[in-house]
Amino acid sequence: MAPLPEHRDPLVYPSPQAFRPQRWRAGEPAPRQYEFIPFGLGPRRCLGAEFADLQVRTTLSLMLERGLPGLVRPRVDYGMVNGVTAGPQHPVPVHVDRPKWTVLTGSVTAVWKPAA
Repeated sequence: MAPLPEHRDPLVYPSPQAFRPQRWRAGEPAPRQYEFIPFGLGPRRCLGAEFADLQVRTTLSLMLERGLPGLVRPRVDYGMVNGVTAGPQHPVPVHVDRPKWTVLTGSVTAVWKPAA
């Protein structure tokens, strides 16, 4: 099973190379079973899949405290990393627009502490 070709199939994801986060909004058609497989499937599924999912959600919430990130350059070149997975070939610089809401501070264990 190869997730990369599946995730770049234009029959599954129109314009698969385009960065379109709205694909994942509530109300949008969700991928069918086996169309989004970032951690593989079955008995060979990644052992760290649940931890990775939790880490991504935690990191995103901490990032959004500081504002909405945006790409500095519009293009990100991807390639194989260590011959196993796909990832950016170079660092991906981002800028952060200051949020229009109250900034929260804290650590992972105390995320919801308002700024003083």
